[in-house]
Amino acid sequence: MNRKNSKEKLQFAKKIVVIATILFVLSIISALLWSWYDKNTDVFTYIIPTIGGVWGASIIWYMKKSQLENGIKIQIGMIRELMKLKIKYNECSTDYVDEIQEKVESRMQNNIDHFIDEALTPPEI
Repeated sequence: MNRKNSKEKLQFAKKIVVIATILFVLSIISALLWSWYDKNTDVFTYIIPTIGGVWGASIIWYMKKSQLENGIKIQIGMIRELMKLKIKYNECSTDYVDEIQEKVESRMQNNIDHFIDEALTPPEI
């Protein structure tokens, strides 16, 4: 294993999920401690559902992000394998393979941009 892989940083999406999980667990633990010592726990009726919602949203966001990334990786991998087979059986040149790969990557980038724009558009009420 090389040095770069051993010191790999945590992805931004994973950081968000970890931070939301820590906040959610800490809020529950502090609410339990406050109730144990007969302190006023009214504030936790607002804090726990709010942080729980953020925690759930972060998990769903991470899962959707992973789903999109994996779909793209699978499609690119399939196209590369098909192009290798075509080259192996002399059905096309490497220039044609590069051109197809560029078109596919461009189309996928457009799909990602559309997906992000759609996700950022607020719903109509």
